[in-house]
Formats: sequence, C-alpha cells, structure tokens
Amino acid sequence: VDLRAGGKYCLRVEDHIERDGPNALIRTPFMVVVAVTRPGTAASIVDMITRHSHIGRNTCRQKLLSMLRTADAAAHQVDDDIEVAGEAQTLSRRDPVTMDDIKVPVRGRDCKHLECIDLQPFVDMAKNNDS
Repeated sequence: VDLRAGGKYCLRVEDHIERDGPNALIRTPFMVVVAVTRPGTAASIVDMITRHSHIGRNTCRQKLLSMLRTADAAAHQVDDDIEVAGEAQTLSRRDPVTMDDIKVPVRGRDCKHLECIDLQPFVDMAKNNDS
C-alpha cells in the first residue's frame, strides 16, 4: 500500500494468496478500503449531529407519509403466491434497544424503518463496539 502525501492516494496491492499443493499461487480479486477518520468523544459526536443534521417538521412529516404510502403499496401488490394481511402499526416513542423514552430521535439518511432510535444510546453503543 502506497499512501502518498498531498491528499493523493495510490493503492498498489498484490492480489494473490499462496496455498500448498499443485496450485501454489492462486490469484483472487479483493478490495481494500482506507477510511480517514478523526477520533471523537461520544459527546462531541452527539453535539455535531444535533447541530448539523436537523430536518424540519414538515420535511419529516412528508418523509414519514411517503414511507407509509410505500409500505401500504407493497402490502397491496398482487401476487398469486403471496398474501399479505394488512395490520395497523403503532409507532413507539421508546428506543427499541433501551426501552426508554427517546430524547433525540434519529434515523439513518436512507433508513426505511418507520420508528426512530435515540441518538445518545446509539452513539454510546457504536463507540463501545469500536468497529
């Protein structure tokens, strides 16, 4: 791997693995991902998200209605092999992991779930996993 200075990165990797036996060298394609990140405390991450990632009430309402319409349309698709029974859904104000009331509701940008999660427990859990 050759990471050059000045913001330009050039990646050179031999794409092979060695094995015992008659095929001593087998070429296998693979991908390497390099992510440049800054370490931060859970509090600084929560602060950054709450300051910069708000969507307005009307935008949130429209997104939720769109998600409900999409779920309803999927439930009513005609397929001879599949039968979907429509049920009423209840949206909870509780975080699905901690079961506490949600203080700062968040959802991933492309998330299709109707319910939100609480920001602080999510960040704490992600920091504890260090993945």
